[in-house]
Amino acid sequence: MKDYNDWNRLKIEIDKVIEGELKHAILEREIWWCSLGLNVGDEQNGVNSLYERPVLVLKKFNKRVCLVLPITTKVKEGIFYYTIYFKGDTYSILLSQIRLISTKRFLRKIRSVESGEFRSIKDALIRLIMGVVPKGLNTKPLCQTTKFLYDVRIMTTIKVFGHISPDTDATSCAIIWAWYLNTHTTHKAEAYVLGELNKETKFVLGRWRQTEPTLLEKVDAEDKVVIVDTNNPQELLSGVNEADILQIIDHHKLIGGLMTKGPIEMTIRPVASTATVMHDLMGTHAETMPEDIAGVMLSCILSDTLEFRSPTTTPHDKAIAEKLAARLGLNITEYANEMFKAKSDVSDFTDIGLIHLDSKKFEVGDKNIRVSVVETTDPASVLVRKEGIVKAIGEVIAQDGDIDDVLFFVVDILREEATVFTYNDFLKGVISASFGVQVDGDTEVLPGIVSRKKQIIPALKLA
Repeated sequence: MKDYNDWNRLKIEIDKVIEGELKHAILEREIWWCSLGLNVGDEQNGVNSLYERPVLVLKKFNKRVCLVLPITTKVKEGIFYYTIYFKGDTYSILLSQIRLISTKRFLRKIRSVESGEFRSIKDALIRLIMGVVPKGLNTKPLCQTTKFLYDVRIMTTIKVFGHISPDTDATSCAIIWAWYLNTHTTHKAEAYVLGELNKETKFVLGRWRQTEPTLLEKVDAEDKVVIVDTNNPQELLSGVNEADILQIIDHHKLIGGLMTKGPIEMTIRPVASTATVMHDLMGTHAETMPEDIAGVMLSCILSDTLEFRSPTTTPHDKAIAEKLAARLGLNITEYANEMFKAKSDVSDFTDIGLIHLDSKKFEVGDKNIRVSVVETTDPASVLVRKEGIVKAIGEVIAQDGDIDDVLFFVVDILREEATVFTYNDFLKGVISASFGVQVDGDTEVLPGIVSRKKQIIPALKLA
C-alpha cells in the first residue's frame, strides 16, 4: 500500500509557491527534474524525499503549466516508449504517461535534447495517439518514407548485411541500419556479416564498443533482408535471390542479377561510403545517433575515402565526416592513423587470407576476374610475401571454380599508389591495356591509383 501522507505534505508546500517568485525559465525540449509525486495505480511516480522524476517538456502553454513526458532509466521497448541516449547511458521516454503539470513542480534543469530528436519523439507520440500501428502488423513505411512498399510483421527480424569479405563500411553499415530500424521504426532488425572481419574493422568495433555481428552462412525464402554496400550477387550468399529482399542501400555501380519478390526501396548514390547514404536517408533522425553509432559511421567514411585521399571522396562525404568528428571531439587525422595502423597489420593473415581480405569478382569482357586489394601504410610487409601470394592465387582460382584469374593490388595509403602483381602474360596484357603502361616484370607500380571502385574497375579491359 502506498503512503500518500508524506507526498500530500510536500504537495501542499509546493502549491504555496507564489507564481511571481518562480525563477525557472522553462523551455520546450528541456529535460528537468520535477516533483512528480506519488500517484495512483500504474501512473508514474517520483522517487526519494522530493518524489523526483526527470521529465521532457513537450509543450509549454504559459509560465504556469507545461505538457511533459516522464523519463525512466529502465529501458523499455514497444510503441509506448521512445529510447534516448546520453553519455553512454540509455533511457526510455514514457509516451503513454503524457501529462499536464504545474511549473511549480520543476526543480532543476538537466539538459536539452537536440531539435531533430525532439521531432522524432513527437512523431512517435503522434503515431501512438493516432493508432497508426495496428496490433501485429506494421503499416508505417520502412525508413519513415512513403516510398517503401512492403509491410513487414513487427515480430519478423530483418537481417541486415553487406558483402562477402566484409570491410569496415559493409560491417558497420549493417550495424548502423539495424540500429536505425530498431530505434526509429517499429521493425526489428539484426546486423550480420558474411565473412571474417579485417583488423581495421575489428579495431573500429572495439573502439566504439560494438559487438561483432553474427556470421550469416545462408539465407532462404523465409528471410527478410536488407542489403548494404553492394548490389552484386557475386558478393552475396548463393541463396540471396530466394530471400525476401526489402531494401538495398549502396554506393557502387548497378551490377544487376538480384531478383526481388516485389518492388523494393533501392538507394544508390555517387558518394564514397554507404554510411554517407544512410546519413542522408535518416534526415533529422541522424541527430539522434548515440556516440557509438556516430563513431562507426565516421569510421566508414574515413575508411572508404582513405581519409579523403581517394578520388571517390565527395565534398558531402567530407562534410559529414567533419560534422561527426566535431560532435565526437575527435581529430580526424589522429583517428584515421589509428585505423590505418590496425589495417596495415596483416602479419597473422595467411596468403589466401590476404587474397580474400578485400576481394570482389567482376566480369571484364568474357572473363570473370577476382580483384583483391590490400590497403596499407606498410606495403613492404605484403610485397615481401609475393611468392607465397602468387602460389595461393592458384589455389583460390581452383577453389572458386568460376574465375579466370586474380588481380592483386597493394595500395600504399601514404604514397597514394598501387602495386599490382603481373605474374603471367594474361595479367600483363590486362594491366597494359587498362592503364597504358608497358609491363615487363612481375609487379607494376601505378602512381595515383588507390580506388578499386573509381580507378581500377572502370579502367579494366582485356588486351
